[in-house]
Amino acid sequence: METKNVRMSQDYNQNSYVQRNSALSSTAKITACLREMIEKKPDRFKNNKLPFTVADLGCAGGKNVIPALDSIITLIRETNPELPISVYLNDTPSTDFSLAMKTVNSGLEKHNNIWIYSIGKSFYEGLFPEDSMDLIISTTSVHWLPRTPAPLATLICGLTEELAATPEGKIWEKEADKHWKLFLDLRYKELRRDGHLIVVVPCLSDPLSGDDIRFIKQFSIWKTSFLRALAKLDLPADDDYTIPAIVKPLKYYEKTFDDKMTEMQLIETFSITNEQLKPEEDPKAYASKLANFTMAASSDILRSIMIEKEFQEESASKVLEEYRKELTLRFLESEDPQKPTKMLFVGLIMKKKSE
Repeated sequence: METKNVRMSQDYNQNSYVQRNSALSSTAKITACLREMIEKKPDRFKNNKLPFTVADLGCAGGKNVIPALDSIITLIRETNPELPISVYLNDTPSTDFSLAMKTVNSGLEKHNNIWIYSIGKSFYEGLFPEDSMDLIISTTSVHWLPRTPAPLATLICGLTEELAATPEGKIWEKEADKHWKLFLDLRYKELRRDGHLIVVVPCLSDPLSGDDIRFIKQFSIWKTSFLRALAKLDLPADDDYTIPAIVKPLKYYEKTFDDKMTEMQLIETFSITNEQLKPEEDPKAYASKLANFTMAASSDILRSIMIEKEFQEESASKVLEEYRKELTLRFLESEDPQKPTKMLFVGLIMKKKSE
């Protein structure tokens, strides 16, 4: 199923704790990469007639992209205070770009000679002219696919060995692999020589860790909670309610890219512990915050699926309100509810070599 009408909201800006922490953890790697670019190609940063071009793919509401963009601009300004910088914010066409632009403009208002643009288009399509981009970053976005390959018992696909051996798992694996390669090929064409792509994406340990198992278990809680919300309102439920996101084992990102014109390196793996979710908190408060995070990650796309199924907006809103209540109850009842959510991420860099 292809999903449309997805609109990332203010709720996402406020409650996307894990995504925000992933972006913050990635900022040092992004600035280190930029520093290397400045050292190796100093003339590039002296040409005031050619703006430095940077893009964030999967910007959502805009809040989570500000730390990296602020660090990038600050470092460039130390080298050349006058170099024009073009910033491109990308997400799907239905993204609330008025919110994203307002948020990012406010977050970067201290900087001058910055030009900010929005591009409402899937990043599985071409976004920029060939050889036009200096730096492209994407944190916690490329695990999203353009459509759901096959229905699952969970709300999101956690591609374990067991699932990969099933017909549904093989379909997901094939689609994810195809779109990962497509994403890299498109970005390669768009980068200038010596340009860099930096991707940070959630992944699973191989073999699975205890945190991974708990993480995947939450995907089942998400699905069960949503189906119960539908049932409470006497609305039809089916397996179509699987959102197009996949968390793959680390080994899928450790493959060698055999391309003489490309350097692909795995920079590191790191775990994110939700600092906003305190173990010593009241269990109800903890469960409520975890439900808010889940809503931020899933409610917009679930709404879009319901609208495609010809639900009225009012009915969809009622379902999502029940979904939030069910999530809170399920998290409160789940094993060890006070343990913070921890997720594994992998960071990768692709560099387009000079000829």
